[in-house]
Amino acid sequence: MSRSLHVFLLLYISLFSAASALCQGVPIDTSFVRGSVENALGVYKNIVGAQIHLHTGSEYYNVAKPYMEGHRYFEAESVENGSILYDGAWFHDVPMLYDVVLDEVVIFHQMNGMLQKLVKQKVSSFVLGNHSFLNLEFDSTSGSSMRPGFYDVLYSGQVKVLSRRQKDVQVRTSIHGMEGNYNIIDKFYLRKDGAYYQVKTKRSILNVLEDEKKRLKKFARVNKLKFKRQREYAILSLAQHYETLKN
Repeated sequence: MSRSLHVFLLLYISLFSAASALCQGVPIDTSFVRGSVENALGVYKNIVGAQIHLHTGSEYYNVAKPYMEGHRYFEAESVENGSILYDGAWFHDVPMLYDVVLDEVVIFHQMNGMLQKLVKQKVSSFVLGNHSFLNLEFDSTSGSSMRPGFYDVLYSGQVKVLSRRQKDVQVRTSIHGMEGNYNIIDKFYLRKDGAYYQVKTKRSILNVLEDEKKRLKKFARVNKLKFKRQREYAILSLAQHYETLKN
Protein backbone atom coordinates (compact mmCIF):
# COMPACT_ATOMS: atom_id res chain seq x y z
CA MET A 1 0.00 0.00 0.00
CA SER A 2 1.40 3.42 -0.92
CA ARG A 3 2.15 5.94 1.79
CA SER A 4 -0.48 8.42 0.57
CA LEU A 5 -3.16 5.74 0.38
CA HIS A 6 -2.23 4.53 3.88
CA VAL A 7 -2.56 8.06 5.27
CA PHE A 8 -5.84 8.59 3.42
CA LEU A 9 -7.38 5.41 4.87
CA LEU A 10 -6.16 6.18 8.39
CA LEU A 11 -7.75 9.62 8.21
CA TYR A 12 -10.99 8.20 6.85
CA ILE A 13 -11.19 5.46 9.50
CA SER A 14 -10.26 7.90 12.28
CA LEU A 15 -13.12 10.18 11.31
CA PHE A 16 -15.47 7.20 11.21
CA SER A 17 -14.27 6.00 14.63
CA ALA A 18 -14.80 9.45 16.12
CA ALA A 19 -18.35 9.49 14.82
CA SER A 20 -18.96 6.00 16.19
CA ALA A 21 -17.69 7.02 19.63
CA LEU A 22 -20.51 9.56 19.85
CA CYS A 23 -23.00 6.73 19.59
CA GLN A 24 -22.03 4.89 22.83
CA GLY A 25 -23.75 1.62 23.46
CA VAL A 26 -24.60 1.09 19.81
CA PRO A 27 -22.89 -2.03 18.31
CA ILE A 28 -20.61 -1.27 15.36
CA ASP A 29 -21.60 -2.98 12.13
CA THR A 30 -18.34 -4.51 10.81
CA SER A 31 -19.84 -4.91 7.35
CA PHE A 32 -20.51 -1.19 7.36
CA VAL A 33 -16.88 -0.51 8.36
CA ARG A 34 -15.70 -2.76 5.52
CA GLY A 35 -17.95 -0.90 3.13
CA SER A 36 -16.63 2.42 4.39
CA VAL A 37 -13.05 1.33 3.70
CA GLU A 38 -14.02 0.23 0.19
CA ASN A 39 -15.75 3.56 -0.30
CA ALA A 40 -12.58 5.35 0.85
CA LEU A 41 -10.59 3.40 -1.71
CA GLY A 42 -13.05 4.47 -4.37
CA VAL A 43 -12.78 8.12 -3.34
CA TYR A 44 -8.97 7.84 -3.39
CA LYS A 45 -8.96 6.37 -6.89
CA ASN A 46 -11.36 9.04 -8.13
CA ILE A 47 -9.11 11.78 -6.77
CA VAL A 48 -5.85 10.36 -8.10
CA GLY A 49 -7.47 8.77 -11.14
CA ALA A 50 -5.52 6.72 -13.62
CA GLN A 51 -2.32 8.45 -12.51
CA ILE A 52 -2.12 6.20 -9.46
CA HIS A 53 0.17 3.93 -11.51
CA LEU A 54 2.70 6.77 -11.73
CA HIS A 55 3.24 6.93 -7.99
CA THR A 56 5.85 4.17 -7.85
CA GLY A 57 9.01 6.27 -7.65
CA SER A 58 10.91 7.76 -4.74
CA GLU A 59 10.57 11.12 -3.04
CA TYR A 60 12.44 13.94 -4.76
CA TYR A 61 14.62 16.24 -2.69
CA ASN A 62 15.97 19.60 -3.82
CA VAL A 63 17.61 21.50 -0.99
CA ALA A 64 17.25 25.20 -1.72
CA LYS A 65 20.53 27.13 -1.75
CA PRO A 66 19.84 30.87 -1.49
CA TYR A 67 23.16 31.83 -3.05
CA MET A 68 22.36 30.03 -6.34
CA GLU A 69 21.09 32.09 -9.26
CA GLY A 70 18.64 30.47 -11.68
CA HIS A 71 17.22 26.98 -11.36
CA ARG A 72 18.00 23.39 -12.31
CA TYR A 73 14.93 22.67 -14.44
CA PHE A 74 14.11 22.73 -18.13
CA GLU A 75 12.59 26.10 -19.04
CA ALA A 76 10.46 26.71 -15.91
CA GLU A 77 11.01 25.97 -12.23
CA SER A 78 7.27 25.67 -11.52
CA VAL A 79 5.31 22.51 -12.26
CA GLU A 80 3.58 22.35 -15.62
CA ASN A 81 1.08 19.82 -16.93
CA GLY A 82 2.58 17.36 -19.39
CA SER A 83 2.18 13.85 -20.77
CA ILE A 84 4.28 10.79 -19.92
CA LEU A 85 4.63 7.37 -21.54
CA TYR A 86 5.30 5.40 -18.37
CA ASP A 87 5.64 1.64 -18.15
CA GLY A 88 3.91 1.24 -21.53
CA ALA A 89 0.93 3.55 -20.84
CA TRP A 90 0.30 7.22 -21.57
CA PHE A 91 -0.66 9.58 -18.73
CA HIS A 92 -1.87 13.08 -19.53
CA ASP A 93 -2.25 16.32 -17.55
CA VAL A 94 0.48 15.27 -15.13
CA PRO A 95 1.97 18.13 -13.03
CA MET A 96 5.69 17.72 -13.65
CA LEU A 97 9.21 19.12 -13.86
CA TYR A 98 12.31 18.03 -15.75
CA ASP A 99 15.50 18.27 -13.68
CA VAL A 100 18.21 18.67 -16.34
CA VAL A 101 21.04 18.52 -13.79
CA LEU A 102 20.07 15.00 -12.70
CA ASP A 103 18.26 14.11 -15.96
CA GLU A 104 15.20 13.04 -13.98
CA VAL A 105 11.45 13.47 -14.51
CA VAL A 106 9.73 14.75 -11.37
CA ILE A 107 5.97 14.78 -10.78
CA PHE A 108 3.81 16.50 -8.20
CA HIS A 109 1.94 14.00 -6.02
CA GLN A 110 -1.58 15.40 -5.75
CA MET A 111 -2.47 13.44 -2.61
CA ASN A 112 0.45 14.22 -0.32
CA GLY A 113 1.65 17.45 -1.94
CA MET A 114 5.20 16.18 -2.40
CA LEU A 115 7.47 15.93 -5.42
CA GLN A 116 8.30 12.43 -6.61
CA LYS A 117 11.05 11.19 -8.89
CA LEU A 118 9.81 8.67 -11.47
CA VAL A 119 11.60 5.39 -12.15
CA LYS A 120 13.74 6.50 -15.08
CA GLN A 121 13.81 3.10 -16.81
CA LYS A 122 10.01 3.16 -17.01
CA VAL A 123 9.81 6.59 -18.68
CA SER A 124 9.94 5.91 -22.43
CA SER A 125 8.88 9.40 -23.48
CA PHE A 126 7.35 12.59 -22.16
CA VAL A 127 5.96 15.85 -23.51
CA LEU A 128 6.52 19.10 -21.64
CA GLY A 129 5.37 22.37 -23.19
CA ASN A 130 6.14 22.20 -26.90
CA HIS A 131 8.98 19.71 -26.45
CA SER A 132 8.92 15.93 -26.87
CA PHE A 133 11.58 13.85 -25.14
CA LEU A 134 12.71 10.28 -25.75
CA ASN A 135 14.59 8.05 -23.33
CA LEU A 136 17.42 6.66 -25.46
CA GLU A 137 19.85 3.91 -24.57
CA PHE A 138 23.36 3.65 -26.00
CA ASP A 139 26.01 0.98 -25.73
CA SER A 140 28.90 2.40 -23.70
CA THR A 141 31.34 0.24 -25.68
CA SER A 142 30.26 1.67 -29.05
CA GLY A 143 32.41 4.76 -28.69
CA SER A 144 29.44 7.09 -29.17
CA SER A 145 29.57 10.51 -27.49
CA MET A 146 25.88 10.15 -26.61
CA ARG A 147 25.03 9.03 -23.10
CA PRO A 148 21.86 7.16 -22.11
CA GLY A 149 19.08 9.50 -21.03
CA PHE A 150 16.42 11.91 -22.25
CA TYR A 151 16.77 13.70 -25.57
CA ASP A 152 14.62 16.53 -26.88
CA VAL A 153 13.41 15.67 -30.41
CA LEU A 154 13.53 19.03 -32.17
CA TYR A 155 12.92 17.81 -35.71
CA SER A 156 12.03 14.45 -37.22
CA GLY A 157 12.40 13.91 -40.96
CA GLN A 158 14.96 12.15 -43.13
CA VAL A 159 17.37 13.76 -40.71
CA LYS A 160 16.47 14.01 -37.03
CA VAL A 161 17.68 16.79 -34.75
CA LEU A 162 17.98 16.00 -31.06
CA SER A 163 19.23 17.93 -28.07
CA ARG A 164 20.57 16.81 -24.74
CA ARG A 165 19.31 19.45 -22.31
CA GLN A 166 21.81 19.96 -19.52
CA LYS A 167 22.84 22.45 -16.87
CA ASP A 168 26.15 22.49 -15.07
CA VAL A 169 26.22 23.61 -11.44
CA GLN A 170 28.85 26.33 -10.93
CA VAL A 171 29.74 27.14 -7.30
CA ARG A 172 32.43 29.55 -6.14
CA THR A 173 33.49 31.56 -3.12
CA SER A 174 33.75 35.34 -3.03
CA ILE A 175 34.28 38.09 -0.49
CA HIS A 176 30.51 38.01 0.00
CA GLY A 177 30.40 34.28 0.69
CA MET A 178 29.17 31.46 -1.54
CA GLU A 179 27.93 32.22 -5.04
CA GLY A 180 26.64 29.98 -7.78
CA ASN A 181 24.64 29.62 -10.94
CA TYR A 182 23.34 27.02 -13.41
CA ASN A 183 25.17 27.09 -16.73
CA ILE A 184 23.21 25.81 -19.77
CA ILE A 185 25.30 23.35 -21.79
CA ASP A 186 22.83 21.92 -24.31
CA LYS A 187 24.34 19.51 -26.84
CA PHE A 188 22.95 18.84 -30.31
CA TYR A 189 22.92 15.74 -32.49
CA LEU A 190 21.88 14.74 -35.99
CA ARG A 191 20.58 11.27 -36.77
CA LYS A 192 21.17 10.28 -40.38
CA ASP A 193 21.08 6.80 -41.94
CA GLY A 194 20.73 5.20 -38.50
CA ALA A 195 23.80 6.87 -36.98
CA TYR A 196 24.09 9.76 -34.52
CA TYR A 197 26.51 12.66 -34.93
CA GLN A 198 27.21 15.42 -32.45
CA VAL A 199 27.15 18.81 -34.19
CA LYS A 200 28.16 22.24 -33.00
CA THR A 201 29.58 24.28 -35.87
CA LYS A 202 28.46 24.85 -39.44
CA ARG A 203 31.34 22.69 -40.64
CA SER A 204 30.33 19.74 -38.44
CA ILE A 205 26.75 19.88 -39.78
CA LEU A 206 27.84 20.14 -43.42
CA ASN A 207 30.15 17.15 -42.92
CA VAL A 208 27.11 15.05 -41.93
CA LEU A 209 24.91 16.44 -44.72
CA GLU A 210 27.72 16.36 -47.25
CA ASP A 211 25.50 15.18 -50.13
CA GLU A 212 23.93 18.68 -50.13
CA LYS A 213 26.92 20.53 -48.74
CA LYS A 214 27.20 23.16 -51.46
CA ARG A 215 23.55 24.23 -51.44
CA LEU A 216 23.32 24.14 -47.64
CA LYS A 217 26.41 26.31 -47.35
CA LYS A 218 24.82 28.87 -49.65
CA PHE A 219 21.56 28.71 -47.67
CA ALA A 220 23.40 29.39 -44.42
CA ARG A 221 25.21 32.35 -45.95
CA VAL A 222 22.13 33.92 -47.55
CA ASN A 223 20.10 33.56 -44.33
CA LYS A 224 22.99 34.72 -42.13
CA LEU A 225 22.69 31.76 -39.76
CA LYS A 226 24.62 32.29 -36.51
CA PHE A 227 26.05 29.03 -35.16
CA LYS A 228 27.43 30.56 -31.96
CA ARG A 229 24.70 32.90 -30.79
CA GLN A 230 21.70 31.00 -32.26
CA ARG A 231 23.02 27.47 -32.56
CA GLU A 232 19.71 25.65 -32.08
CA TYR A 233 17.90 27.78 -34.64
CA ALA A 234 20.75 27.46 -37.15
CA ILE A 235 20.94 23.67 -36.85
CA LEU A 236 17.17 23.32 -37.22
CA SER A 237 17.14 25.62 -40.24
CA LEU A 238 19.78 23.57 -42.07
CA ALA A 239 18.07 20.26 -41.23
CA GLN A 240 14.70 21.52 -42.46
CA HIS A 241 16.20 22.95 -45.63
CA TYR A 242 18.01 19.66 -46.24
CA GLU A 243 14.61 17.97 -46.12
CA THR A 244 13.19 20.29 -48.79
CA LEU A 245 16.21 19.65 -51.01
CA LYS A 246 15.72 15.87 -50.79
CA ASN A 247 11.99 15.98 -51.60
